[in-house]
Amino acid sequence: VIRAGTVFIPIYVVKQKLFPSLPAVQIDQVLQEYKVELRPTTLSEEKQLTDLQLKSCPSKLKKLLSLKQLPVIYPDLLNLYWCDCAKNRLALPRELKVTNSIAEYVL
Repeated sequence: VIRAGTVFIPIYVVKQKLFPSLPAVQIDQVLQEYKVELRPTTLSEEKQLTDLQLKSCPSKLKKLLSLKQLPVIYPDLLNLYWCDCAKNRLALPRELKVTNSIAEYVL
């Protein structure tokens, strides 16, 4: 979605396409840590998104993230994803804890 010269992507893209295996709560924690503001879609934007591929997507996942904020949060999301994949691959009984934008394992 382009609004006033700024490109926005639905948060659905981040949660369901880029990092589908990460719990949404962890993604939300990163967004809160960086004070990222998700903007609501207008009715016309929501209709356009629905016409594309987001027909069954809930409205809260159609909120918009500014594309210029993605490089700021992407390293932390990628780190969380890497830790989650390593945890699953090693099948260790550990919890994933997020502190200060770094994913850490807790025994």
